[in-house]
Amino acid sequence: MEKNTSDSTDTLIEQWWELYYTYIFQYIQGYAKCRHEIAQELTQEVFERAFYSLRDRPDGIENPKGWLRKVAENVCKSFYTDTNSHHVYDPTYYTSEGEEKSYLDDLESPEDEQPERVTEKLEVLRWVYALLETLPQEYQRAFWLHYAQGYTYEEIARSFMVNRTPKTISTYARKTREILKGRLEEQEH
Repeated sequence: MEKNTSDSTDTLIEQWWELYYTYIFQYIQGYAKCRHEIAQELTQEVFERAFYSLRDRPDGIENPKGWLRKVAENVCKSFYTDTNSHHVYDPTYYTSEGEEKSYLDDLESPEDEQPERVTEKLEVLRWVYALLETLPQEYQRAFWLHYAQGYTYEEIARSFMVNRTPKTISTYARKTREILKGRLEEQEH
């Protein structure tokens, strides 16, 4: 168990920063599905929260990596519940080398599929994501977390949208799906 005194808290956080920054940053990027810059800010917030928590803690932390991951999870949940802080889905991401990429460009198609068809599918997906951005954020969040991330309505209510019931979240996701389907059908005609 790592013990800390008020004098060693700075040193301990600096050590943990060196040891666990990349791990926590990648965890946050995967969990929050956010831009590189936002993931950096959230990672910094994790270490700030850890610093203030350690200052008031008489005992040490037995598993600092696991504890920091739990702090990161809580930071990500706060990030999701703050409806004004971000877009729910961002189709871009950054590689570990800092290169900006799009999830849409990473989609694989069968080798025998015509390039025109692949391009058409990508255009439809870009249109869907643009349309999704026009909907209320609670609708976006319910739709994205349930359909794209695979969370149950109960998990979403418990962790991401704590002020909503699973039934309400289900309604948001269903309505979003219906809106997207209706507008896609309009677009095809």
